Amino acid sequence: MTTSFLSRFFTISAFILLFQSDLLCQGSAGSAAVFESRSVIDMPTAGVLTPSYFALATRVAPNGDFTGDMAIAPFTNMNIRLFATGQNLISNEAVQFNVPTLQTQFRFIDETRSFPALAFGITSKTNGYFSQDFLFNQSVGGWVSASKNFNGLIGAIALHGGVFASVHSFGGYAGFEQSVGNSIAIVGEATIASKDNANKQKEIYGLCNASFRWSVVRGITLELIAHDLFSTVNSPGIGRAFGIEFIRAW
Repeated sequence: MTTSFLSRFFTISAFILLFQSDLLCQGSAGSAAVFESRSVIDMPTAGVLTPSYFALATRVAPNGDFTGDMAIAPFTNMNIRLFATGQNLISNEAVQFNVPTLQTQFRFIDETRSFPALAFGITSKTNGYFSQDFLFNQSVGGWVSASKNFNGLIGAIALHGGVFASVHSFGGYAGFEQSVGNSIAIVGEATIASKDNANKQKEIYGLCNASFRWSVVRGITLELIAHDLFSTVNSPGIGRAFGIEFIRAW
């Protein structure tokens, strides 16, 4: 009962704050973005919020699956995120909430001209999004991520990568963000991971995702996501999701 109440309160609060009209900051997509991307698509970057800002985000996928999260920065280069996940948000079925997930990340090396930013994080429950549930077991997991930005012909380019592990799974990932102008970014991500199958044997899986991000107005970034581009996990078809991120000063 307590978990259900907290999850409902978190979701309702996120939507109320999300659509306030007093927007104070630029979005996180495009060459003019002043905030760092904290996720490639599903996997973490080395990006962090600064202590003077907080972020709210939500993502909805087919069958009414959804994720909402709030991120804060209690200290410089340290972020804490609270995830609320559930099913049947848009459905005739009863909405189901999962146990909230607490995640923290610390960037221990800032990016320089010749060296990428490096960060590590830990989460109370490894969190696969929607069609990526196969990647992770419900156990404590951690990761190390790296991010580096470059100037490109049509906009800034960011390269990301990392490794992750939990009690039953481990793997690595790589991704990119190609800015197109000041407010648009094309994003790609590839993940390779192991997971115990039904016979408790390790199997290796691969997954490719892509997304389109648009900083549509000050403080709000929209995202269209395509999961599993080559149907290596979900066959047939490509998973689809829609996300929105809101960043504001306290």
